[in-house]
Amino acid sequence: MKPLLFSIIIPVYNVERYIDNCIQSIISQTFHNYELLLIDDGSTDNSYPCCCRYSRENKQIKVFHTENRGASAARNFGIDQASGQYILFIDSDDFLKNIHALELIEQRISEYEEDTILYGCIDKDLATGKETISRKYDLSQINNQPKEHILKYLYESGNFPGAAWIMCTKLSLINEKAIRFPINMTAEDYYWISCILHFSNKIGAINMPLYVYHKNRTNSVTSHPRLSGIRGICYTIAHWLLYKNEGETYITNFLCRTFVVALYNYSNLSSVQKKECSHEINSAKKILTKSSLFSFKLLFLLINIGGISITARCIRFLVKVSS
Repeated sequence: MKPLLFSIIIPVYNVERYIDNCIQSIISQTFHNYELLLIDDGSTDNSYPCCCRYSRENKQIKVFHTENRGASAARNFGIDQASGQYILFIDSDDFLKNIHALELIEQRISEYEEDTILYGCIDKDLATGKETISRKYDLSQINNQPKEHILKYLYESGNFPGAAWIMCTKLSLINEKAIRFPINMTAEDYYWISCILHFSNKIGAINMPLYVYHKNRTNSVTSHPRLSGIRGICYTIAHWLLYKNEGETYITNFLCRTFVVALYNYSNLSSVQKKECSHEINSAKKILTKSSLFSFKLLFLLINIGGISITARCIRFLVKVSS
């Protein structure tokens, strides 16, 4: 009997409209050496009964019911229960696009034995129905290339991962380095990505869209900027500044980009909210001085001259006029 290859972790919270499609996209896969861990995060609709029904019908599906603590805590709980060699995350309102998705990932693992594998994604706008392939990889820039070359390519091509569900990672690496999602904040995926890419010695990719991400879903935790998202970015940057490897140029540049996102969102906060996170965002600006890019170092200078609030308003204005 082959060792279990994949543990697929899905945090579930009030998604009765989407969860069937998500689960069906997994159980219809042509590759079957996996376990599916459904972590119900205290749902108040019919999500949990729906998950239980699937579990009764399929021994590969395990359902856990926890109190509502957020997606990060649910993912961490799933990691603790996992027994596969690799971890995949899927958001419960998304789904796998390709019935051969797991088979394709398994083939990549067998050929290259990488720590982390990235794959393509389709962004589907629920407001318009429009589908866009958001990631295409030039595998000549990835296959058998040094890690720093791969990170440089990912950053410069706009393919740097921005979510935990765009990758598959060895569970042994995750546990050996004690990588878990920070709780009680959003934008937690940035922390996960920076840690995973930092500790992964070998990184690969599949140049096919295997995942469908739903944009603009009502009540989605990512549908509106939040104070907790700014804090999530600042937490990631603070951790990176404390522990970062000096050679990780492109992870640092990526986190500088996330700081710009935090600045933009900061400009939309109330005055009370701005006071709540002003210390954190002022501390996080130091990441700009670590970048290899002049533009980020210039931004640091502008913040020191004009202050966080004025700079944030300028960024919001530039985004508005360019859109």
